[in-house]
Amino acid sequence: MPLRGALAEDDAGEYLSGLLIGAEIAEGRRLFPEGAPAVAGADALVARYLAAFASLEISATAAPADAAARGLLRLARAAGVV
Repeated sequence: MPLRGALAEDDAGEYLSGLLIGAEIAEGRRLFPEGAPAVAGADALVARYLAAFASLEISATAAPADAAARGLLRLARAAGVV
């Protein structure tokens, strides 16, 4: 909302990040309503996701630090790239 003056320009990134996290969680819950979320990524982003899940009273955990890299390696192997 910076264009309308409802939000300070410095806060726009945080606001957008929150919208995207919320949308992603909503879609994930729609697709996997009974799933137990594990969040992988950079520490700061994982903290944001875990806070969002906690505010929704959904139990979520941080994935191991190398989870994304291991997953990408598995995909590459399955595709015959490596």
